[in-house]
Amino acid sequence: AAVIASAGLLLNSAAVIIGAMLVAPLMQPLLAFAIGLTTGRVDLLRRGVVTLTVGVLIALIVGFVLGKIVAVDSPTAEMLARANPSLLDMTVAFAAGLIASFATARRDIPAALAGVAIAAALMPPLSTVGLALGLGDLDLALGAGLLFNVNIVCIVLAGWAVYFWLGMRPKLIDES
Repeated sequence: AAVIASAGLLLNSAAVIIGAMLVAPLMQPLLAFAIGLTTGRVDLLRRGVVTLTVGVLIALIVGFVLGKIVAVDSPTAEMLARANPSLLDMTVAFAAGLIASFATARRDIPAALAGVAIAAALMPPLSTVGLALGLGDLDLALGAGLLFNVNIVCIVLAGWAVYFWLGMRPKLIDES
């Protein structure tokens, strides 16, 4: 997904970027984190964080390397579109988190729906961070990084809210 998103950003191609969004590799770790947060399962929290961290590092390295290899004079319009997060971006991420968590909690809703909903808010800004670092554009990297982090927080909070609403709670340990 990182290769596809980075290539799409460098090509300034929305169609290629959408292709990367369909892969959605960061969905499961985020939802595992949200479930762990809701249920108090530290093992899920830990696995979610570790998997997300590895995925983020891989995406950043891919973006950075492609940013160094592919000679572009300046960031593309698709990259710049991810440089200035707004309240609307936060709204999209929160809505994506609601849809993704609800879809994964229900067996009758296809998991692909959740992947598509959540991917729109994650891989393109993350790939933009890597590319911007490769291009030496720290301001762009910071803006896209802010967008990525706001999206992560909104998705996890939305997931927590849905899972809590659906009745997930920590299990009490009977010490008798």
